[in-house]
Amino acid sequence: MRKISITNLDSKSKIKLGPWCNQNNLNQIKYHWSNRKKLKKDYFYLKKLRKRILNHLRVELNKLNSINYSLKSWTILIDPSVSYILSTLFDRWEIIRSLDKNYQFKSYEFKNFNFVFNNVLDLIEGFSKNDEINQLIFQLVIDAQKKKNLKIFKREKKIIVKKNFKIKKNIIISNIKNFFLKKLIKRNNILIIDSYFSSPFHLKNLKFMEFKNFFMHNEISDNDNKNDFVRKSLFVNFKTHNSFENFLKENIWLFLPNYFLENFNQNQKKLDELNLKKKHVISSGLHHTNILLKFYIARCLNFNKGFFIIEHGGSFPALDYYLGYENDVSNVIVSWHKKINNEYYQLPAQKLFSKLKIKKKNPKRHYILMNRVTRYSFRCEFYPLTGSNDYLKKFCKVYYDNLNYRISNKTYLKMHPADDDIIWKNYDFYKKISNSKVDKKEGLKKVFENSKLITCLYPETTFAECITNDTPTILLYPKNLYERHDKFLYVINKMKESNIIFFDPVKAALHINNIWNDVDTWWKENKTQTAIKLFKKDILGLDETCKDEKKWFNFINNKYKDFLY
Repeated sequence: MRKISITNLDSKSKIKLGPWCNQNNLNQIKYHWSNRKKLKKDYFYLKKLRKRILNHLRVELNKLNSINYSLKSWTILIDPSVSYILSTLFDRWEIIRSLDKNYQFKSYEFKNFNFVFNNVLDLIEGFSKNDEINQLIFQLVIDAQKKKNLKIFKREKKIIVKKNFKIKKNIIISNIKNFFLKKLIKRNNILIIDSYFSSPFHLKNLKFMEFKNFFMHNEISDNDNKNDFVRKSLFVNFKTHNSFENFLKENIWLFLPNYFLENFNQNQKKLDELNLKKKHVISSGLHHTNILLKFYIARCLNFNKGFFIIEHGGSFPALDYYLGYENDVSNVIVSWHKKINNEYYQLPAQKLFSKLKIKKKNPKRHYILMNRVTRYSFRCEFYPLTGSNDYLKKFCKVYYDNLNYRISNKTYLKMHPADDDIIWKNYDFYKKISNSKVDKKEGLKKVFENSKLITCLYPETTFAECITNDTPTILLYPKNLYERHDKFLYVINKMKESNIIFFDPVKAALHINNIWNDVDTWWKENKTQTAIKLFKKDILGLDETCKDEKKWFNFINNKYKDFLY
């Protein structure tokens, strides 16, 4: 019987369960979500299951804490953690279920089985990078599925090494800021937590002051409190419909963060001590991870205050996001793109419309801007997942190899700053194919200063930044790994007709080879500029009549009231 590595804890077995074990696709089981039709089907199944879990937990947690929080209040508190747990456990379940041949694997007995996640970042780190935690999940799945074709050939004892996220504070400086920010909170009718408005805009408009630093400074401290009896009792009455849900019912308690369970009362007490008035709240991203902010918003929502989420980045929207988390907790999502339905309201891209353009200094280079993939998938989403890393590297290489030498000699590969996984060794790969012309630094200033032309390999914020900086740019991405919303295909098609968007790396390289000597002529063509204007208007919400600021002022002063209920 052949031996298989379940995770990278066992690196000796030649056959690998998945790409999280090594840096290539040799002797590796095909990842189940490489089938994107299955991904779509699974996504909407998990979205419905999430609703059932949240409704169940609302009842149980209200009973446990003797309170009467609404479903919306509990959702902001316990999600996206629940969504990530569902996605992760289902993913590992399907990986093991897909194995149909006979294998032997090394099993581990974890001494500290009683580990606990303290917060959302803790959970993400554990699910996306930690081999011990993922080995534990896979072993629980193997036991639950009673896989006769998987046999243990060796047992070892192991300790789960979990990285805890702690917020470092400059106490002296922060306490001074904290005092004045708390005073200002009392005066504002609506609190902007984090908005991603540019610095020049903030300096001109003090009404748009952010309170992110206040919530980060006062963030709730972690501890490892855990009550197994309470956790297990939460799902005793949960009704299941299939074998995966049976597994979920038996094991979800292991992975729930303690900030909304064992630490709920002490976190409520911390919020009480701050004595913050209940306000309408605007947040861009901090509501995903900041525990104090989650408790504050939950309390505000329970007193019928409004909560508004503003898009912190983006370009062409995906088919759906976060299993519906942000739609469920907000009164409305303020998006850059035209509204998809009444759950959205379009406003100009706040981090782009007032941003100063970066002037060119020595525009001779061609930059390729790349995305990243987490080693283990921790959320079901319409983006490249763990099985796509090798595909994306080859996609980039095909493009690079088809550029004329005079262009490739001036081409620099810019890796995503979060692409830091040491197992896959992506940096070494890109360094090799580009003759060591690889940039890992964060930020685009240097890119804009020195670019003659940019190729962006993913349809996200970076592409939008290139367009608004008026830097000649093409967008090249594998459309089979980025399912975009059907409502905006007309914009994609328009930009494809104008040779701004490509899905084929060979055709994209041919276009670059043809225009390299005179990039500006192509960029300033009427056809190209018409497509860019459509993108700015319908995807970024930018107004050529310079009314972008007025639209935001109108929303903050009055328009938000239309979405209160």
